[in-house]
Parts: sequence; structure tokens; C-alpha cells
Amino acid sequence: MRKLLCKTLFLLMGGLLCGTSAFAGDEVDLGNGTSRLGAEDNTTGWWTQFTDFVEIAPNKTLTYTFKNYSSKANNWNNWALEICEKVSGYEYLLMRADCFGLTNGEWTGRNTNDNSTGWFLFNSNTYDWDNFKENIDGATVVMTIKRKDAALILIEDVTTADGTKKFRHFFAMDCPAAVEETLKARLTVDNAHIIINNEVPVVDTEVLTATGTQIGRADLATTWFTAFSDYYTIGKNQMAKFHFKNYSCKGAVFYNWLLFVTTDADRGGDGYKEYVALRADNYGWGENYDAANLSSNYNWDTFMDEMDGADVTLTVKREGGTVTIVAKQIAATDGTTVRTETYTFTDDAIAENNIRVFLSTEGGMIDLLSANVGIETTIGAKDWSTFSCADYGLDFANADEGLTAYAITGHDGKKITRTAVTGAVEKNTGLLLNGEAGKTYFIPVATTGSAVSGNLLVPGTGSAVTRATGKTYYVLTNEDGIANFKKLVTDDVVIPVGKAYLRFDEVIEAREIAIDGEFTGINEIKASDMKNAEWYDLQGRRVANPVKGLYIVNGKKVILK
Repeated sequence: MRKLLCKTLFLLMGGLLCGTSAFAGDEVDLGNGTSRLGAEDNTTGWWTQFTDFVEIAPNKTLTYTFKNYSSKANNWNNWALEICEKVSGYEYLLMRADCFGLTNGEWTGRNTNDNSTGWFLFNSNTYDWDNFKENIDGATVVMTIKRKDAALILIEDVTTADGTKKFRHFFAMDCPAAVEETLKARLTVDNAHIIINNEVPVVDTEVLTATGTQIGRADLATTWFTAFSDYYTIGKNQMAKFHFKNYSCKGAVFYNWLLFVTTDADRGGDGYKEYVALRADNYGWGENYDAANLSSNYNWDTFMDEMDGADVTLTVKREGGTVTIVAKQIAATDGTTVRTETYTFTDDAIAENNIRVFLSTEGGMIDLLSANVGIETTIGAKDWSTFSCADYGLDFANADEGLTAYAITGHDGKKITRTAVTGAVEKNTGLLLNGEAGKTYFIPVATTGSAVSGNLLVPGTGSAVTRATGKTYYVLTNEDGIANFKKLVTDDVVIPVGKAYLRFDEVIEAREIAIDGEFTGINEIKASDMKNAEWYDLQGRRVANPVKGLYIVNGKKVILK
């Protein structure tokens, strides 16, 4: 009954009590840099003893550190915080230790995103409520009150008396009327007492600054479905790649990035549908969501600390109607721990249609460093591969680091003349790629691209190459551990789509044209080498239509690029 009357009193009186100073300064100085607020036997009644008010100027942070001791009769028999406007005494917030708060005359729930007051943003915690009273008694509390423009943020980090458990309470609200006003804060207790550090420093607020595109609020008080990246449309057999820094209020595991895979329509518009929505905490929903398809290797004991400031690479790859999402992050806590999250779904209905992807965040901020739609390619043995893309122009200026593209523009009778390609090229451009053998690289799609002048590489079509009189043809091979171009001496050699071959408009006698001047000493490529011979994989199984890889042909190892 007493608690109910007290709640009613606050609802009726709003912030009038905040301006009262008769109750201020009831701490007992313990003489060792600390003070006690409340009787040691935890009999101090509600709203009878208070610390002094401490002022918080705009864009400043106030920190209290104290030990809490409770009668353990009820969840609310602990500390409480009050924040008021300095001059008028208007109460902006009364927050209890058990995460119930009073804002603008209305009580907020313990875990809710209800914005009924017009100020309130969200309230979350990680407490074990079945054992809350035991965990909170004797606990160490670090209370941080942040002001950033109109936002008022309360963070309470709680460590149990034995140091084995840690909890966090995160609360955020907007105080637009108080942007330029100084606020003041004080603590009180209810059938409890606290031993408080006498130093209550007010310092500059640490403000996150995005170096790329900012998604969400810098104060991390971003509410649900209010902050988004641009849309990125993924065509058939394309992929999207996002690289960003993820920041979290650490109020709960789901206060991090979110990814949405949708129809090619605007949010909330006609035809908008979510195939999959995927959260950073290994949870999702949507028409094609199935928890059985989701896997991760997260350490949930350290997850929230790792995610705040984590470096995240997020890819969404299409192959026909199959979509694969992979999240890889470098933990902020140690800079080396890589956590991965993978989700795959198949929907034949989208095989021929574009899809859209976009990022969002809740209780956090995304610093989006790069976002591109493109394709992937894997470099062959000995660091070289031929390459072509029949459907899209490609932007090599923004390709993954370590990948270099070349055009071949001539030869000196022994080796090729190659020219680096550093910009965007048009589709159906044959290229020679250099990178780390076996490594997969991402190349963004270019909306416009240019022809490569004098390029002698021809895209493969999946059909046989018919040699013309007066021309000489070469294909990239890898024998004796060296990548070189080997002459075609018969027709009907098939160059796969996505690869390229070399064509000189002259007759050349050389059986090999080297990339860097080193020769393999092998013979010309004949149709029987590529087509008529019996091909086997390394497990001894016959392969009717060999593609890129390592095979056994006529008793010898052959790499098909």
C-alpha cells in the first residue's frame, strides 16, 4: 500500500518534490573517501534520505560508483535515481534499481520500447530476475548518466558481491526542452543503504564519430526500425558486401546490427515483403526464416563486449534461388577473435528476380565504411587466373585488396606484355588476374565501364574455340608449378564462361608465351588434352565435363583454369 501511495504521489505531483532541498545531504561521511546513505540495518524509509544534488551540464557525463545493500524484502528495496531540471526543479526521471522508472508523469515498464510519454526511447536490462534480490545485495554499481543533445542516457553496470556475475541496465529518453538547460541528479534509498564513492566527477561525454556513413544515433539510443542504410539491389548471381564498425549500448544482445533481405520494393510500400530479417544475436524472422538454417560460433558470455566496436564484414550472396548470408566480425575486445554467423535459404520464386538488402540497428550505431554489389572470383594455382564477366561491368578500383587485373596487349616472342586495369571495365572483357592462389576476391559491379584498348584476351563462351587462319591462340595453364600461356594447336577446345583465352592476330611459332619469363617446357594444347581424354578427379572418379580444378589426365596431374 505504501508503494502504491508513493507512486500515486509522483503521478500527481510530477517533479515538485525535486526542487525540495530540505532532505539533501543525508550521507554519513565514513572518513575513507566514501559516505553511507541510509541506515546500516536497511530500515531507511522511502523518500527520506538523499545525496546532495550534482549538476550535469549539456553534453556532459556524470558517474557514480557505490556498493548497494538491501533488506531484500522486495525488488525495489535498493537505490533509486532522480534527475531534475536545475532551475525549475522539473523532474525528468525517477528510476528505481529494479528498472521501473517515472518519466513525464508516467511509469515505464522494465523491458519495453513503449514511447507513450513522447520522451521515452527504450528501457532494457540483463538481470536474472529469479535471483535479483540476492544478486543485488552487496553488488558494486557503476552508474553513468550521459547527456548528448536532447538525449538523456542512464547506464548501470552491476557486478555481484562475489564478482562472478555482471548485469547491465540501459535506459534512454529524449528531453528536447532541456537541451540547453543544466540538469541535476541525486540518489535515494528504500529500505537499503549504499556506500558511495565521494568523488562524482562530471566529464566530457564520449561521442562516437562515424568515419563512413552513420546509421543510427551516435548516443546509441536508436529505437527499433528508425535508422536504415540505403537499399542495395542484388541481381541474379550477384552479391552484396558490407563492411562496418558496429557499436552497441550493450543493454541486451539484440542491440546491434540487423540485416533485411526483401523484395525489390520500398519499406512499407506495395509489394514489400521480408524474405529474411537477421539479427546479430543469431536470431531472425521472415517468410523464409528457419532457425535450423542458422549457425554461429558466438561466445555469449563475452558477446556484448565483443560486439561494441566490432569490425564486421557482412555478405549476401545469390546463386539462382539460393541466398547465403555470412557475418564475420573481429571482436572489439581483443582485435583478433573472429566470430561467424551463417544463414542460407532457397526460394525458387526469386531465382529470376532482383532482391533488396539493407541494414538497420537498434540500441546502437553502424559506421558503414563500404557497401557494394558485385561478384566473387577465386584465383587459380600459382597466383594467376583468366577471367571475364558476361553480364556486368566491373569496378577494379574498389576490388578487394591484393587483387590486380591486367589486359594483355602484346608479346616479345617469349613473354606477354600486360597492362594493369585500375578502373571500371565494360562487360565481356577478358582479363588476367593476379592474387593469392586459392583465395576468393570480391569485385564490385560497375554501373558504367570502359573498353580496354588493345586488349588481346577474349571471353570464354562455353563453346569450342575455332581457330582462324592467320591468328594464334593460347590458353592459361599450370604445369610443373608455373602458370603460362600454352598454344592451341587443334580446334574444339572449350573455354568456360567466366574464363578467357589469348588471341594474337598474327602467326606465332612459340609453343609458350610466359607471364613473367619462366617456361614450363610443355607442349601445345590439343583438343584431346581438353576434351577427348579421360579426366578423373583426385578421388579417381571419372569427370565427363571438367571445370576449373585439379584432375588426372593420361596419368598426369592437370590443372584446368
